[in-house]
Amino acid sequence: EIVQASGLDWTIVRPSRLLDGPRGEYRVQIGRNLPRGYSTRRADVADYILRSLDDRSAVREAVSVAK
Repeated sequence: EIVQASGLDWTIVRPSRLLDGPRGEYRVQIGRNLPRGYSTRRADVADYILRSLDDRSAVREAVSVAK
């Protein structure tokens, strides 16, 4: 609630259980949890975060990331 009321641009990234390993394929869902999204690799979360810097579609949203 504090973040939402801040008036700032924000994105909350909500990864599933984090695993080690190289980057692979992953799914993203804005505003809700991913079905059967049990795990994801740290490299995939990092990839999404970097890509989201130039993508305004997730501003002021919570984003789920999972394999």
